[in-house]
Amino acid sequence: MAIEWGLILLTGVTAALFNQGITWLKDSLRDKAVHRREQYNTALVLAVALGRFAIDCASCVGNVRTSRQKIIEAGSASYTH
Repeated sequence: MAIEWGLILLTGVTAALFNQGITWLKDSLRDKAVHRREQYNTALVLAVALGRFAIDCASCVGNVRTSRQKIIEAGSASYTH
């Protein structure tokens, strides 16, 4: 019974490539999931920031309207726009 070194080498290389392929696939899927979570978190932070900005803008508009109305009611302003 002769040892077939070529077959042994081929089997070892095939097993190593298969194991490495599985490792790469696992890492790729994990990295993709991490990237998706980061995208979601960034979108959430942006949405909250834009919401706060909209509230601040509405508050400023309300302050301008209130100030304008007070000036008009006082009758002491030529600013009527």
